[in-house]
Amino acid sequence: MSNDARISFASSNDNRHPPDCILDRNPDTFWITTGLFPQEFIVTFARKIVAKDISIKSTGVRRLQIEASNEDDHLGNFKLVVTKDLNANEGLLQCETFKLDNVLTVKHLKFVISQAYSHFVSVHDVEVEGKTAT
Repeated sequence: MSNDARISFASSNDNRHPPDCILDRNPDTFWITTGLFPQEFIVTFARKIVAKDISIKSTGVRRLQIEASNEDDHLGNFKLVVTKDLNANEGLLQCETFKLDNVLTVKHLKFVISQAYSHFVSVHDVEVEGKTAT
């Protein structure tokens, strides 16, 4: 993913495990949620991109929903891309890749964790494969 991506919103924050860890490409860092659900975060790109694949590495996530918006404002109209129930994976990383069948031009991706296997979940990495939209 481009270095031009940033976390523009996260529903919870722990100074030891801040949301920016989702994009830092460091396998030893992660974002951790507080105890209530749903929890969500938004990845915002400097320029609109055409996304082909979306990958996430997490622990404890039971149900994940990904939504997309191509509006400049990150509070804009989000449309559902995918909803998936993830396997428990016994505390190991959940590595999921979503291959997008349709062309998806995005400025923002919202990740909504609506259910979990425990009180807390962690998100270690998000990657989006694609190219800058023309």
